[in-house]
Amino acid sequence: MKKLSIYLMGLGWFIFGSSYVTAQSLAENWQFQTADKVLSSPVIDGNMIFTGSEDGNFYALNKKTGKEQWRFNTRGRIQSTATVYNQVVFFESGNVFYALNKHTGKELWRYDPANALWGYKIDPYDDKRSRATVYEGIFYVGSSLGAVLALDAETGELKQTIRSEYGFPVRSSPVVAEGILYFGDWGGQVYAFDLKEGKLVWKKRTYEKKPYETFGGIASELLVSDDRLYFGARNPSLKVMDIKTGANTWTYADSTGGWIIGDPVIDEGVLYMGGSDNLKMFAFNAIDGGLKWSFDAGLNIYTRPVVTGKHVIFTAGNAYKTDAPGKLFVLNKSNGRLLTSYEIPKACFSSPAWDGANVYFGAYDGKIYSLQLNQ
Repeated sequence: MKKLSIYLMGLGWFIFGSSYVTAQSLAENWQFQTADKVLSSPVIDGNMIFTGSEDGNFYALNKKTGKEQWRFNTRGRIQSTATVYNQVVFFESGNVFYALNKHTGKELWRYDPANALWGYKIDPYDDKRSRATVYEGIFYVGSSLGAVLALDAETGELKQTIRSEYGFPVRSSPVVAEGILYFGDWGGQVYAFDLKEGKLVWKKRTYEKKPYETFGGIASELLVSDDRLYFGARNPSLKVMDIKTGANTWTYADSTGGWIIGDPVIDEGVLYMGGSDNLKMFAFNAIDGGLKWSFDAGLNIYTRPVVTGKHVIFTAGNAYKTDAPGKLFVLNKSNGRLLTSYEIPKACFSSPAWDGANVYFGAYDGKIYSLQLNQ
């Protein structure tokens, strides 16, 4: 009887302890209302949150309270995610590029191409814009001119124009590794460009046939890790390339035909990436492509997940009925099991930002949210 009591006590501690350790909840810290949907992803810098809205305003909010610190009106819709570099916050609105003082919101410079070849929306699902990467004091950012623009971070001077073939717009967010710029275009082609030599190293097409009009465009962030290039596209075949040659390293073909268009994150050798019509968050072995787990969110995933020591956190929504509720999901990082979720009145296609305790994101209801993750 004594042994049974000890066993039951131990079992009770295990059940209680396990529940205590894994139990998660999300509590709302604050909401901030804008006048239109928020597709831009929040950027954390110190005690500030920077993000744009399709109401034409770029906002700086206090991270703790959600109180507005300043706003800057562009008179154009903002989908792009900002890049913060030194004292500058840089973003695109309506095909015009702005650099603001991050403390005051004062305009430092702008670059207006004035002859963009492509409009604000190429099709109804064109919900992503290029986020600039910084290399040696230069912003490299995709544009509707069918090119990556190189803009001096201090002055806004155009240093270089790196064109895509056939003038396809560049919605992808480029990356620079060892002086080589990598980017993809709306036609489904990937480029490696040597910035020092000013010449193309290689280019590769990511598909052979275009089965329907909206197929193929590369619209995700690009990521370099272990001499491999990772990115998402309007393509059900996830391809990972060798950065030196552009050769295919491994492929994951989704059986549903759904795009794998989320932004990639690699953590401890695992690639985390969201799909669209397959409605899944995937975890792959980043080296060989072995599928570790997948989670069916029941909603379209366009965004970049946050990966912490324990969690995978991401937003999702119905791309065909954006007025239907969206969600923020928190998964167990090791096995992909749902820990908790938070429903939002409308779709969420704004990548979450994470400060170690709180998550920030925007939604189609025009709000920017701050939630605390408790455990």
